[in-house]
Amino acid sequence: MPAQEIAYLRQTALVWPASGYDSYGQPAVAKYPTQISVRWNNTQTEMLNPQGNTISVDATVIVSQEIPMGSWLWLGSMDSWLGMGSGSGSAAQDDHLLEVKAYAKTADIKNRNYFRQLGLIRLHNTIQSMVVYRPALQFNNPRNTMYLPIWF
Repeated sequence: MPAQEIAYLRQTALVWPASGYDSYGQPAVAKYPTQISVRWNNTQTEMLNPQGNTISVDATVIVSQEIPMGSWLWLGSMDSWLGMGSGSGSAAQDDHLLEVKAYAKTADIKNRNYFRQLGLIRLHNTIQSMVVYRPALQFNNPRNTMYLPIWF
């Protein structure tokens, strides 16, 4: 039986890990998303940011791995992103991309497993700078799919 901290991660999300800062001082994220298992809660609540200030977050997410501050998350699978992330679906509304602004990590009593909770805030006006990967060539075998970037 898996640890209680990671037993109920039944939803999938895409994460673009933070990879530093751009020339304007804004967090830059990786070009390629990674699909992870999460437990997503779309409720507004308050959490502490790394500086110790109380902030209001739009969603809380339970994850089983380290996610850097400033990373972007989107609730859904890679297949749904490829279908909607082209700028024509509801992902173009830009309300579904959220940025990690708060992070809480708590060890269990034996210090074997960790309970990791992220606080997310909605991003606005970022879909124009996103890179979306669409299948370019797909042969009979879906494992041979090649993805090409589409810049907005």
